[in-house]
Amino acid sequence: MAREALIIMKIFCQCGNKITKAMQNIIKLVLVLLAIFIFINLIKNVLAEDMKLEKRTYMKQLLCTQHEDLVNNLITAHGESRKWWAINSSRELVELFVNDSNGAWTIIISKNSGIACGLVGGDHSGANFDVDNPSGDNL
Repeated sequence: MAREALIIMKIFCQCGNKITKAMQNIIKLVLVLLAIFIFINLIKNVLAEDMKLEKRTYMKQLLCTQHEDLVNNLITAHGESRKWWAINSSRELVELFVNDSNGAWTIIISKNSGIACGLVGGDHSGANFDVDNPSGDNL
């Protein structure tokens, strides 16, 4: 690597043999950073090709109301109860409600203002584990 740095310095600068150790180290650093940059871009291209990612915008009209009203409706009218919740990167509450007897499910999202919207729902569902008993004891 030192020999390559010396050759590069001689090509790009009229320094002759007066190349200092510090200059050699700078050239080495630049070459290493260039190699890392090329490697990262190659990896990103390979990953993008393998996954065939596409960006799409999904637009849907949502039904929204106060969070308390929506949750009460899911519980009383649809027999669903909350099984999971999370806070997303936009600091919104995302919740999954499921009816244990018929498998119906609803995902809602709530803003800090207290307004909640039904994102999506369905009539059938299943799970690979019991969210109320994640250890799998007594299944």
